[in-house]
Amino acid sequence: MGSKGFFLLAEAVHRMSEEGHAVRLVSIGRPIGDDTLSEQGARDQLAALESESWFEYLGQLAPDSANAMILGADVVSLPSRYRSECQPLAIIQAMCAGRAIVVSDIPALRETLGEYPARFVSVGSTGAIGAILDALRDLLREKLSDPVAFGTRRQAPALAAVKRFAVSRFDHEMATILGGRS
Repeated sequence: MGSKGFFLLAEAVHRMSEEGHAVRLVSIGRPIGDDTLSEQGARDQLAALESESWFEYLGQLAPDSANAMILGADVVSLPSRYRSECQPLAIIQAMCAGRAIVVSDIPALRETLGEYPARFVSVGSTGAIGAILDALRDLLREKLSDPVAFGTRRQAPALAAVKRFAVSRFDHEMATILGGRS
């Protein structure tokens, strides 16, 4: 969906590649139209990206394969402008896996991330690509300066996310709400 900010992210990664950085953007899912970009428009833009050496499109994946992609990623990004954004599964999975995260600075994503260390970018203006690019550059510098710390500094927040988003916790809270039990 155009409003999910994917093409803003792709342009930021393109600029990083032009700067000489070894970056790779892997995309999964399928193009969907919305009020900002038709499905055909999304397909056309996606097809134009497929010739880029820094881009890989895998299409729709089974949940286990999608989760494995997140486990292998350095950064997961969702610079969404989607009006009905809630708690995106990819961001929750990235939190639980301890990945670096770049998301738009909107209330739903701030609430989802809570205390998890993430980069929040403003995507509601003409500077959206620059904001995403700055966040990605910061993360690249962080990784290059200390690759071990880059991989481990989110371990404690990841453990907290695993507890926060545990199915057993959800089930317990729903039972409490619906049944009045604690």
